[in-house]
Amino acid sequence: MSRSRAVPRPADFGFGVRVNSAGPGGKDSAISVESELTRLGLPGLVLRSSDRKAPVFSDHRWPPGVRRSIDDRLRSMGARKGRVLAVWQGDQVIAACSWHLHESGPPVILDLGCREDLDKPVAELAAAVLLLCLRQIAGASGLGRDTSTLRWADIALDRIIPDREERKRVRQAVRERAQDLAFKPLRPRPKWLAKGWAAERRF
Repeated sequence: MSRSRAVPRPADFGFGVRVNSAGPGGKDSAISVESELTRLGLPGLVLRSSDRKAPVFSDHRWPPGVRRSIDDRLRSMGARKGRVLAVWQGDQVIAACSWHLHESGPPVILDLGCREDLDKPVAELAAAVLLLCLRQIAGASGLGRDTSTLRWADIALDRIIPDREERKRVRQAVRERAQDLAFKPLRPRPKWLAKGWAAERRF
């Protein structure tokens, strides 16, 4: 059986994921998540989707591009559809991920980053939690996507950052973040990516 026809494996990592299915292939579905993370080694922290509580950044301790990517995804229907996931410590966001869902295929990360002042073990665990949650979302009822794969693409940067030199700097930082999380270049390119960079990770 080819990979493209493989039946998605159910994945339940213990997050309270709810899906209000809508659009072709569920691509416009509203996703809602809120879960305490003590059981995953992050006591006192909570994972929330943006429909529950949209992140507001009160400081500048973030890697290049993360805040702009999150703010861009919160515009229009992105916030209500839960297209930003964030790890909260009280009223502060310490890690966040903006993502997209096409008509088919796994969720596509647009950016993912942790606050730069986090201890490395906490940052690594928070990033892993965001990836786990996306995998559970992929396999949720009404979506039924492959839960063993996630993708990452930087296509939104052309719109978000008009200045060419700044965009180049941010693009490099985004790709390094993906590489640090074991994403590898995606080949061949999917149909939705006419140009640009995309990466994939299999679990």
